[in-house]
Amino acid sequence: MKIGLVKANFPGERRVPLLPKDIKDFKNEILVEEGFGKFLDIDDQDYIDKGC
Repeated sequence: MKIGLVKANFPGERRVPLLPKDIKDFKNEILVEEGFGKFLDIDDQDYIDKGC
């Protein structure tokens, strides 16, 4: 199964449904849109380091 996370396009939306620290040993493929955590100062590399 693939799980995809995309940036919200609502004005002022700052929530992120999955933080890098919460990604454990998922058996699924997680795809994260570039800039997904930008509003919380989460770098794309943080998600890459977790295997996304």
